[in-house]
This record gives sequence, C-alpha cells and structure tokens, in this order.
Amino acid sequence: MELHRDVPLFIPTSLQQQIGACTFQNVARIINSTACVGTSAATNQQDVIRTQLNTIFGTYDSKCMHPCRNTLATELRDCYTESGLDPKLFLSNSSNGAVVGSNDEQISMFCGAKGALISCMQRRVDACPEAPQILRAIDLDIPSFEKGVSVLCQHPKVYLHGLACFADTTNEVDRCQQREAQSLIQLDLQAREGNWTEERFFEAFCQIAIDQVECDLKAWGNKNHEACVDAVIGLRRELECELVAPQCNVNTQQINELEHTCHPEKFMKNEREDFGKGSASLPAVAPVGMLLTSLLVTFYSGTL
Repeated sequence: MELHRDVPLFIPTSLQQQIGACTFQNVARIINSTACVGTSAATNQQDVIRTQLNTIFGTYDSKCMHPCRNTLATELRDCYTESGLDPKLFLSNSSNGAVVGSNDEQISMFCGAKGALISCMQRRVDACPEAPQILRAIDLDIPSFEKGVSVLCQHPKVYLHGLACFADTTNEVDRCQQREAQSLIQLDLQAREGNWTEERFFEAFCQIAIDQVECDLKAWGNKNHEACVDAVIGLRRELECELVAPQCNVNTQQINELEHTCHPEKFMKNEREDFGKGSASLPAVAPVGMLLTSLLVTFYSGTL
C-alpha cells in the first residue's frame, strides 16, 4: 500500500459544503464557456480561476478541520508499535511493499498480532470524526486491509516466493501504473470542476480500479521470471480484488465486470495449496512484496 497522493484534502463542514457546492457549480459553467478562454496562454483565465478556488477553499478547510486530521495517520502507525510490530510496515513505504514482512519470522509475528492491530486501528478510526476522508487520502480501508492481509497470512510460502517476482517492475507494469495515475488525476479534475456526487465519482473511479486490476495482473503474468508462477499471480489477484472499494459493488455493469475479473478460478487456489511440495521455495532476497494498489484520490464535491 502506498501513500503518494499529493492532493489537497477537502473536508467540508455543513455550511462550508453548501457554499462549496454552490460556488463550484456556478463557476463550472463559467469555466466551461468561452468567456475565460482568451486568445493565448497569457490571457487564458481558466487555470487562474481554478487556482484561486483551490486557495480559497483550502483556507476554509484548514480553519474548519478537526484536530485528528493531523494525528490520525500517526496514531494508526502507533498501533503497529503497540501490537509489537515494526511500524515501518504501516502503509509499506519504508519496507517497499512487504506488507506482512519479508521472512518467516516477521510474517509469523504479523499474522499472530493481526487481530490486535486491526482492533487498535479501528478504535482510533472510530474516535476521529474525519476518519473516512483521511482514510481515503492515505488509501486505507480497514475492512479491505484486514481481508487482504488475511489472504497473505493464509499462504505465507506463496507470498514469500512472490517477493522475488515483484522485486522489480517491467515496462508493461509501469505503463499500467502510469495509465492509472493519469486517469485518476483527470477524474479528480473533472469531479472538482463538475461538483460531482459521490455516486458519480465512484462509478468512474471503480471503472479505473477494475481496469487496473486486469492490466496489472496481465503485466505481472507476462514477466519472464521464475518466481512469477501461477500460484503467485493468483494470490496477487485475490489480494487486489479484496482491496477494491466496497462502493464498486453497486453498479450492475461493474459488478458483472468485477465478478469476471475476480472469479475464484483465477485465484489459482489449487496451485496454491500444492505450492512448495517437493521443492524449496525461493529465499526472500528483497523486502519487496505484494503491492497493495493505491486507488483513491480525494476531491472536493458537495457530498464528500
């Protein structure tokens, strides 16, 4: 799981939400007209208006925020320490994606403390009124996180074997990630300017998420590496499917697409159960493991 979204976090109060909805709705009509286009880059006022709006509402946001906005992420990280785990595993930045550890001892310790860790994190989240928005910003959904690490804890041999597979990306993998990032940035801009509802945002967002799972798994499956076996790719697919946002199980068409992408047969569970029998697994040569795909950007709208 990554934290690489340098996007302002707008969390409106009730009155701020009303003002913002009205302002963005009316300004969008002006920006989308020809009134602000100008005859050259120097006279084009659209970007100026966008910047001014972000500055104004960013100031409102900083004045209206709850104190836990600045402390929740640190408190969640502290839950790792309180549970006897390495805090570097939180969001897997310093550990380069080794979500539950990079050797047998670390994995055993993490999986044994998983219940205490999740309980601690949930308590901190329940105590913070702004938690839903903050969790979006750091790309952390606790129920999905719990399901994801449970999948890894059930199959430590396959997970460890996969460390070598995912140690280095390929051009194909990089292209998938770049396409996803560009799509999310474009979605963020459209949602802000159009004052989209949460339903409309997630409909577009979920399509990006589903497409990314397919692109990512195909790219890793095409990597020519002895560790990228079916059992490893299947485990990663199950992990990524568990991490898809719950809001993606609403739209009928996307539910069908998700069921196709995340069909249990594609998880290669039979290969997983037989994995390692009669042969030793690869050593964990690098602390690089299953990358929990970062799939959420924050945006300002009248409903979020």
